Amino acid sequence: MQSKIEEPKSEEIALLHNMEPKKLQGIETIAEELGQNLMSLSVTELYTKGIVYVDNPEEPKIYVIWNCCDSVLVGGRIEDNLLIPLRDLFSKTLMMLARGFGIPHLNFYSAPIMYERLGNILIGLGPRQVRRSLFQMRSSKDMKSGNRNNDNAPRRITRELLEMGLTNTKALEGWIYSFWKDEESFLGNSGGYAVVKKGTILSWCIGVYRSADRIEVGLETVEESRNQGFGMAVSKECINEFLSNGLTVDWHCDSANSPSLSIARKLGFKEILEYSIYQIDT
Repeated sequence: MQSKIEEPKSEEIALLHNMEPKKLQGIETIAEELGQNLMSLSVTELYTKGIVYVDNPEEPKIYVIWNCCDSVLVGGRIEDNLLIPLRDLFSKTLMMLARGFGIPHLNFYSAPIMYERLGNILIGLGPRQVRRSLFQMRSSKDMKSGNRNNDNAPRRITRELLEMGLTNTKALEGWIYSFWKDEESFLGNSGGYAVVKKGTILSWCIGVYRSADRIEVGLETVEESRNQGFGMAVSKECINEFLSNGLTVDWHCDSANSPSLSIARKLGFKEILEYSIYQIDT
């Protein structure tokens, strides 16, 4: 249950205002400041779920976008009178909600110019810095060729597949519903592929964020089935389909995630950016 947030004293601005995500669509600084993270556009363009907090619904100077999972984007100018309200929002609302959903940590993103300022707000919450890498692919011509193993041939994720009672279906659905409002929005605006063997889903790659012309993919392979080529096979199938639909594909991962970095590079993704975020345990 969400806890009550204390009202700030004197003239401090409380970030207690929920605003409809679509009302942020006209704020150009969102794409400029947080363009490395497609989540901002995905939420404000109403593709994936999220909650927006602002200081002033009529003329927001700062905005916080939470994806109802593990990511928090902070945009705008963090003035001195916003430090305490922001820390209260993070510690008394978002951390508690995330903990209630079983989310072990929150990742905080900001524009580079506000990064140090955000770190000062998070002091006392145990922040650690994590390096992230963003890769992109714009055309199927960039996709590196390779031998396809028919034994690993992925299957499109459909409503029928999700209703087959396969082992690990719940884990796959957990991924889908972490980002998408429902099955219909996932299948209509995103999609993905899975490797299935002997009644068990072993690996999957799905679109996790979306805008009009971009989509970000996420990859998971169950632990006992890793290092067998499943991740590469399912990623290639999924990415090829998105590229054929005219979308630029984003691949995001921690810079220390060697397996994910390796797959991205082997597929032919171009590294666009490496940057730092803050991560706190809930």
